[in-house]
Amino acid sequence: MPKEVSKSDGGSTAADSSMEINVHVDGLTIPITLTHEKCTSTSSGELCKDFVENSLTKVDPRLILQILTKISPAERLTHYVMRYGDGYSSIIHVEWSSADIPGFIRLPLVPAYIDVNMTLKPRKRGAPTKAKPHLPLQPAGISLPSSIDVNLCISLVSTEEPPYPSNVARTSVVHLKEHGKFPGCVDTFSVEAADGQNNILPETAHVVEASTAAAAIVVTTATAAAGKKRKASENTESDPTRAECRVKCGADIVIKNVLPFLGLPPNV
Repeated sequence: MPKEVSKSDGGSTAADSSMEINVHVDGLTIPITLTHEKCTSTSSGELCKDFVENSLTKVDPRLILQILTKISPAERLTHYVMRYGDGYSSIIHVEWSSADIPGFIRLPLVPAYIDVNMTLKPRKRGAPTKAKPHLPLQPAGISLPSSIDVNLCISLVSTEEPPYPSNVARTSVVHLKEHGKFPGCVDTFSVEAADGQNNILPETAHVVEASTAAAAIVVTTATAAAGKKRKASENTESDPTRAECRVKCGADIVIKNVLPFLGLPPNV
């Protein structure tokens, strides 16, 4: 929250204030806090990349794989290319589990990739406005609100949805490993800079027809405004030396989501 300006103590400068950005995605609201300087100097594309790599992977062990499954609902792909605009992108490499679980049928695994455009679209009167990934969410020179709400919107690249341009210097590779015992949950993940080798994609591209893409767009709309709020780390700075992290599958998550999915009673 920004500090209140008081004439008696001389007030605080804009640089002292911060803003909370509430990101609405798949029924959840994930808040991140940015300083005034970062709000006005960071492009929306860079912020979206930072959110995916440093918040989306940590808030819920199911969320990122849940989104990837919606992008390609008929099969599991090995790679997903997320393009955020302003040259920023992530290549998500998934190591899907092949563990045999009674009563659970896994989707076919295909060594291929799919391209999507992902943006943070500010809400305005209940509807997202047009995203401008090369511009900051809050332009400099205007009063900084205490918080804003944005939708995480995902569009499948097609003949009618051209891909945002990508710069290898602004590209990261995210490695996700699915949990062997709990389908749909991330066990470990790591993020590293593209080095010309780890960002090589499979030869097969999962091409989506324009009509199919229009129907399969994954978008968090304004109707999901009342999503459950999950706290993300307030520090959105990337750590270039970050080691592999393990995501905890809490007991409540397993009981509420995984066991019923497998057809098992909650007391197993």
